[in-house]
Amino acid sequence: MTQKSHPISFRLDVDLQSTVEKWLKQHPGFSMSRLANLAIRGYVSKDQILEAVETTYASKKEVKSSLSKLMKKHKKTLNELK
Repeated sequence: MTQKSHPISFRLDVDLQSTVEKWLKQHPGFSMSRLANLAIRGYVSKDQILEAVETTYASKKEVKSSLSKLMKKHKKTLNELK
């Protein structure tokens, strides 16, 4: 039984889009696909060191306050989803 291969697609972060487009214009020999392959190959071929981060927890009061603010700020959108 053969396994189906699915095409990989991704979207650039908004702040990265214009930088990549500018770079590609300056380097007409490269396509977006080629640039992505080189970048990903370079990243995954090197060992990545993950560093621990400090975690903080909110109190119940802070959580309730944040949720209340969120609900007020996005009330119209939330109502549209009903």
